[in-house]
Amino acid sequence: MLLEAALGKDVAFGVRSDDNGKPYIEGGPYFSISHSGKWVILAVCEEPAGVDIEIRSLSRNTEGIARRAFHPLEREAARGNLEMFYKTWTAKESYIKMLGKNLSTLPDFRVIFNGNEGRVEGNPDAVIRVFDDIDGYTATVCASAGIGWPGRILIPD
Repeated sequence: MLLEAALGKDVAFGVRSDDNGKPYIEGGPYFSISHSGKWVILAVCEEPAGVDIEIRSLSRNTEGIARRAFHPLEREAARGNLEMFYKTWTAKESYIKMLGKNLSTLPDFRVIFNGNEGRVEGNPDAVIRVFDDIDGYTATVCASAGIGWPGRILIPD
């Protein structure tokens, strides 16, 4: 429904999946979608992009997730810091979605933040933007370094 609202009904029917299961529209544009709790988020871009949203939960096993999915330096930065945990987790997932890779590669790279902007160590072409102004949620978009970021997430009526 979001894809139809953003691009029109005819485009949504042209969605295919590549060999890794990443959805795409033949002839573009690129898109990524994620959901958590009551929110669904969609990123549409002229370049490959990935998006992730997570509800910030105090009861989630953040230590276990960080042990399996984070680089050792990310684990250290996120230990006892729920905000950093969700920034890192959503950034890593959005990067994997942008690449169309398997989630098992999450611990193999490191995300470095400067406020709500970030980058992937070793890949200067990937940039990250964290949106943490959705009450109780963290959303992250990862896209090509040349993208112009929106000032906020648009919430349709």
